[in-house]
Amino acid sequence: MTQMYTNGQLQQLQEQLVKSFQESIQQTQILNAFRTVPRHAFIEQMYRKQKGQWHLMEGSSSERMETIYTNKSLVTQIENNQPSSSSSQPSLMATMLDALDLQQGQRVLEIGTGTGYNAAVMAEIVGPSGRVISIDIDASLIGKARQRFDRLEYKNIEVYCAHGLDGYTTARPYDRIIATASFPYIPVSWLDQLAPDGLLVAPIQTPLAGALLKVTKGNSGRSAIGTFLDLPYVHFMPLRRTYLPSREDISATTSLPFFATEQCPFDTSIFDTSFDWLFWLHFAFPTARLVWYSRSWKEQTLTCPVLLDATMKTMLIFYPSNQPWSVEIRGEPQAWHRLQQVYSSWIEANRPSLLHYQFQSDASGTQSVRLNTTQHTAPLWFMYRCPS
Repeated sequence: MTQMYTNGQLQQLQEQLVKSFQESIQQTQILNAFRTVPRHAFIEQMYRKQKGQWHLMEGSSSERMETIYTNKSLVTQIENNQPSSSSSQPSLMATMLDALDLQQGQRVLEIGTGTGYNAAVMAEIVGPSGRVISIDIDASLIGKARQRFDRLEYKNIEVYCAHGLDGYTTARPYDRIIATASFPYIPVSWLDQLAPDGLLVAPIQTPLAGALLKVTKGNSGRSAIGTFLDLPYVHFMPLRRTYLPSREDISATTSLPFFATEQCPFDTSIFDTSFDWLFWLHFAFPTARLVWYSRSWKEQTLTCPVLLDATMKTMLIFYPSNQPWSVEIRGEPQAWHRLQQVYSSWIEANRPSLLHYQFQSDASGTQSVRLNTTQHTAPLWFMYRCPS
């Protein structure tokens, strides 16, 4: 793939990539690491989706190289016509590393090795005296990444096959932990393995919304505080062994018991798909999905919403009727009233953005989210409660 390119041409491609995001990055050592690590050395194949199917990308050597050095995420592995590994968007990688505040000589745990590109960038930043421990559940990915590290002579990276939710206890404690796969809350194993005053950056994500959380470990047990980065609409592949509903669970909701349709006027902006509203909603309905369907109404076609929660075994179907809108309730009859309450609370809180939330974990690992305003001192949601 690289035969058509001289070292100078490759450096030019890398420099163009760095220029595309350098203005938003504070730490020059991150930019220098991206200038040093060759992305193409970690990507042997890429996939593109066409007509619902993923296909191996073809093209000339120059076309493939130019694609690799664009500021885009690239799907690198497919299983059952679904992406199972990717190379993240470089600007997003740089933003996460900027928040992680890596320093020379630190010990870092990476959850999700993938291609190994991110681990190599971190290895450049922490330097020869530092240590990067990277884990992935996919043994084939681990084997390929290890070969790439050996080929590029990275002596300060270790890779192991392990599940991300468990972390990696052998090399604890870590000065920094970074996750490149998403989960609805911070696994307590990560808090256990993070050193006091250490930093953790991870994507918190449910089917409705996700965001990047930056956490600082406290000095008492699993105590920690955190804030969300001002970067909406991020999306990461979920950690495997998750409690989110499967496609089979979702399909089963169509046969849920039917409750009488409610016909009542309500604020149709409850279907607002803005990120701020969906982020608020995802805490109250952490396993719900918002899907849309077309419905004919008075000689026009309308796009109507469905809030579907397989875990709650509930489906709320909205459509126009003789009154402004109707909601058909299948499953839990209280779900519609709960949705109304959640929306009202969002309005009362002045439609908060990501920067208005604060994450907290107590010494036991019970995690909550609050608004960082004086009028909202009680937790808004518990993301995770430790078993009593």
